[in-house]
Amino acid sequence: MEQKRLKFSKDFDKDFYETLKQRVNDYFETNNISKSGNHVMYLKSAFMIALYLIPYFIMLSGAVTNPFGVVLLWMIMGVGMAGIGLSVMHDANHGAYSKNKLVNKAMGYTMNIVGCNATTWKLQHNVLHHSYTNVEGADEDIDTGGLMRFSPLQERKSLHRFQHFYAWFLYGFMTLNRITIKDFAQMARFRKMGLVKNSFTLEIFKVLAWKIFYYLYILVLPLLLVPVSPWLIVVSFILMHMVNGLILSLVFQSAHVMPSTEFHRADEKGIIQNNWAVIRWSLQQTFHLQTSRCHGL
Repeated sequence: MEQKRLKFSKDFDKDFYETLKQRVNDYFETNNISKSGNHVMYLKSAFMIALYLIPYFIMLSGAVTNPFGVVLLWMIMGVGMAGIGLSVMHDANHGAYSKNKLVNKAMGYTMNIVGCNATTWKLQHNVLHHSYTNVEGADEDIDTGGLMRFSPLQERKSLHRFQHFYAWFLYGFMTLNRITIKDFAQMARFRKMGLVKNSFTLEIFKVLAWKIFYYLYILVLPLLLVPVSPWLIVVSFILMHMVNGLILSLVFQSAHVMPSTEFHRADEKGIIQNNWAVIRWSLQQTFHLQTSRCHGL
C-alpha cells in the first residue's frame, strides 16, 4: 500500500481538530509562551553537543590512553548523541527550535553530524509517522521488517515470542543500521513513493557526502591519532552507537507500544476510519500518562 494514497475519513469527529488547535493557540497566547525554543533550549543544546564533542577532543588530544578510559569517553559520546537526537535535531527538524528557518535548518543538520541524515528522517518522521501514526503499512516507526511485532495488526511469527529478550540487542543497533544502510534504502524507497521532490541523484550524493565526512572524523581520525589499539577504537565506536540506540529506542518506541495504544489500518479504498488529530491526541495522552507513572505522579 502506498502511503501517499491513504486518507482519513472526513466523517469522523469533524470539529475535533479545529477545536484542539484553537485551545492550543489560546494556551500559548494566554500564558505568553513562545511556540519556539527559548534560552533553556539553547542551554540544553549546548550541553548535549558538548557531551558529544568534549570527550571526542579529549580522546584525540591523547590525554586519555587507558583502554577503559577511552571506552568510557566513547560511551559518554553515545549519551551525547542521544541527547542531540532527543533535544536538538528533533525540535529543529520539526521547525520548532527557532522562529528563524535558517536556525532550524542548521540545528537540524546536527543529525548529519552524528552520522544519520536529516532529510530521510524528516520524510520518515514528519511526513509518514506524524501523518499516519500507528497506521499499519504506513508508519515506519512500527515497521521492523518482521524482526519484531509492535502492532496487533502485524503478522505474528514464532520468533516474536522471544522479542522481549532480543529487542534490547536490536535496539542497540538502531543507529548503526541508519548510518550504514537505512538512509540510502529509505531515500530509494521514498523516491518510489513520490516523496523525494528534488533530484534523486543529488539527494543520494548529499547522503553519501555526509557519510564520508562522518566516518572521516569519527573513525579515521581516532584511528590515526589516538595511541590505542585500532580494534579498541572500532569496538568503542560500536558501543557508542549501542548506547545511543538503546536510549533513543526506549524513549521513542515506548510511546507507541503501550497497552492502551490504539493501532489502525486503512480499508480497501485507502480510507482510515478515524481522525488524524484524534489519533495524535490519543497517542500524546498515552505517552504523558506513562511518563507520569514513571515519575511516580
